Amino acid sequence: MNSGIASEFQKYKKFSNILTHLKKKAKLNFYKTQLFENSNTPKETWKTINKVIGKNSADNSIPIIQKTVPVASSLSHNQSVAQVLNQFFTSVGPSLARAIPPTVSDTYLPPSPQICSSVFITPTCSEEILKLINLLDDKKSTDPYNIPVRLVKLSKNIICTYLADIFNNCVQNGIFPDKLKLAKVIPIFKSGAKDIASNCRPISILSHFSKIFEKLMHINLVSFLDTNNIITKHQFGFVLDFLHFWL
Repeated sequence: MNSGIASEFQKYKKFSNILTHLKKKAKLNFYKTQLFENSNTPKETWKTINKVIGKNSADNSIPIIQKTVPVASSLSHNQSVAQVLNQFFTSVGPSLARAIPPTVSDTYLPPSPQICSSVFITPTCSEEILKLINLLDDKKSTDPYNIPVRLVKLSKNIICTYLADIFNNCVQNGIFPDKLKLAKVIPIFKSGAKDIASNCRPISILSHFSKIFEKLMHINLVSFLDTNNIITKHQFGFVLDFLHFWL
């Protein structure tokens, strides 16, 4: 290699190293900015982290589900697959309950105070319904009736009065509508073989209106428990933060 070519090659290596350094620096600054901007959004934060570590989103499709673990033959028909998953998901709770050993004594908790009054469900109003609609998560997924939450929020000023009347009538008559009990259950693959039902976990998507009704009941019930000092001081989660925020 003559001196001229050697000199050009050294220049090439120098500028190639500079370019590599600048690319790494730009990439680092880009991800730093992404993490900073999404610091309050866990979902986007994890997307950025997975990009950094080179983790691609997994294929969660479930082409064939077996009846048991394992079996010789598999089911491929959509309805049959849904039946197998439904049978497995509905059996998990009772199976776990049977596995819990019986409690020898419950003296580790103080006795509950005697309450003479009963729970009173305060009638709701359109203003309260508006607040609850605003609390719904802005997700892109639709509910079991294919209604997006964005549509509910866009129409909130129109439907809030009707929802308040419906919920008040439901409470007055002691009825929770059957339509609001329906959930769209989506099987999510965890790990292992994809044709085994026990390797999936269910995600239940409820009706938006069911969530609003549930929050109404939650507010009244927690208020009653808190007012009458029924909840033990050892209970730390799922109670006071939401109530104090609401009040």
